[in-house]
Amino acid sequence: MDLFAILSSLRRHLIVTVLVLGATLVGAVALLAFMPRDYRATASYVLVNPLPPPTDEEIAANPSLAQGNRDNPYLRFTSEATVGQVLAGRVNSGTVREALAAQGANPAYELAPSPSSAQIIDVAGTGTSAAEAEATLRLVSERMVQELYDAQTVNGADDAALIEALPVAEPTPASVVLSGTVRSLVGVVGAGVVVLFVTISLAEARDARRRELEAGAEPAEGTPGAGAGAAGPLPGTGAPERPRPVEDLLDPDDADLRSELLDHRPEAAGTRPGL
Repeated sequence: MDLFAILSSLRRHLIVTVLVLGATLVGAVALLAFMPRDYRATASYVLVNPLPPPTDEEIAANPSLAQGNRDNPYLRFTSEATVGQVLAGRVNSGTVREALAAQGANPAYELAPSPSSAQIIDVAGTGTSAAEAEATLRLVSERMVQELYDAQTVNGADDAALIEALPVAEPTPASVVLSGTVRSLVGVVGAGVVVLFVTISLAEARDARRRELEAGAEPAEGTPGAGAGAAGPLPGTGAPERPRPVEDLLDPDDADLRSELLDHRPEAAGTRPGL
């Protein structure tokens, strides 16, 4: 079906088209008016390694430096990306999510290593309002710093031997996430289009069936036996053709048969004797 055929079908069923399009428009407006908005606030943190341990010369000059505890298991990783992955796994665990949700955070927050650098951690707080998204970001960031500290001090390492999470920049203010709203609108419009074409197809099929029934009820021209027994119209006049006399159908040379038929022909009314 080409574009012109589709437009013709829509025009033939204009009322149905207007009703379906109107319902779709009402649904889209209601979606925009009553659907909860999703907000998102983001922040980035960089993992900074501690200073290297003191040299023998520094310890000789200041013996107190040798008393520090530098037993930080995270300093033994050869890849810096491992620290970010372990930290993301701890903060994204179910236990931590439940604890943060109990504090008022939205459990749909996100925390993962940045694709641009293994030392950067991206944090995103979500919520149905800007205040909730920003509060979630703050709670998740604080819990991330605490989890990083607890993981490194399992062996009692001093603060001088710990990896720190420093903010790259100020957290971004919460803003509306349009992707969810756009997806919902596309779904409503798509459903309206499907309903419209299904309705138009059913209406077209009904009209075609009605035309077939009407065409079958009309007698076909030239059908044998149609109008049998009725006198046909005279050519060019439209008047019914009068039946021909029986004697005109007999053989002109058969005089005896013609005379016998004429003698036995019924007399016209009013010509019988005695009437």
